Parts: sequence; structure tokens; C-alpha cells
Amino acid sequence: MKSALHITATKAFSDTDAHKRSAFALITAQSGKALLLRKNDVNSAEHGKFEMPGGGVDCNESFYQGVIRETCEETGFQISSAVPVTNINHNGRQGLTELMIFVAATQDEFEPEFTHNPITGHLEHSEYRWFTLDEILSSEEIHTKQKKDILNNHEYIRDAIHQCVSNACTRQCLDNG
Repeated sequence: MKSALHITATKAFSDTDAHKRSAFALITAQSGKALLLRKNDVNSAEHGKFEMPGGGVDCNESFYQGVIRETCEETGFQISSAVPVTNINHNGRQGLTELMIFVAATQDEFEPEFTHNPITGHLEHSEYRWFTLDEILSSEEIHTKQKKDILNNHEYIRDAIHQCVSNACTRQCLDNG
């Protein structure tokens, strides 16, 4: 198996750089399908696109703590274990963003519990769907940047999904024994 964490850098961060940190999870069922949520933000260019659960990591949190919190807030699902797959640095219009993608596993596909954003009060997502990795890579309905990040790192992500849904990793990755 390849390295558990793959790093893609577009710009190195210094200790003095102010940057945003984000963490996202590909929650994967034993079927091999991953949960994506349809973005419900009419002010976003990605409105109506499917994205991974996750979001901003608070300054007092690790990426792992952030992905646990964000995933629970957006789906009602409590991740008990997540494997970091890739750490990506973006330098875009909104400044520097350091993004980490995790893979987490669940026994069965489930229906997420959508909640309102605690800051805006709006419902963040309007629909969910379980996708295979190949469907994610080929669909036009996937969040543009996330699809690119998944495409650029799909071998590492595929390996982590396989690891998490295989019998060897069941105890480490599954939330419901």
C-alpha cells in the first residue's frame, strides 16, 4: 500500500502566514460507496453540487478534531475513526487554504440528518447521495475543487477506502462494530 498521507503543495506555508484550514471526510460504506451532500447555498458558485461533509477547522482544533465536528454537524454521523489521506495547499482568491481529506467507514449506507448552519441559520445541504469513487470522478455534479482534489489523489484515496472497508481494518475504521 502507498503512504497513508499524500501531500500536494501549491505553496508552502510559513509560520506567519494567515490561512484557512479545512477538513473533509469521504464517509465510505461497506458497499464501497461514499456519502456526498448537495450544497444548498445560492450565493455559491458551487450551489447544487455534491461535496464531502466537512468544512473549516477552528484555530484550537486539529484537522482530525475538525473533521469529526464538521461531519457530525452536517450529517448527524459521529466518526469514531478517520484515516488522513491527503493534505493539499491551495493559494486562491480567498488566500491560502490548507485542506485535509480523510476517509472514514461505516457498516451501512445511512440517511444523514441535515442541520442548519449555526452561524447563518440556513440549511447547508438539500440532498445526499452515495457515490462510487468512479462515479465521483466522472460526474459533472461534484464540487469542482473537491473533484479536482480527489482526481489528483485518487490512488491514495482508493487505497484508503479499500483499507477501511476491508476486513483487516474493520475494527479500526467502523463506527458500529
